[in-house]
Amino acid sequence: MQVPSIRVVFLLTAVFCVGVKSD
Repeated sequence: MQVPSIRVVFLLTAVFCVGVKSD
């Protein structure tokens, strides 16, 4: 199971941005 780090970083960044904007 190979997962590109770029995709993981993008997902984390998106979730983080949403959380900050929500707050």
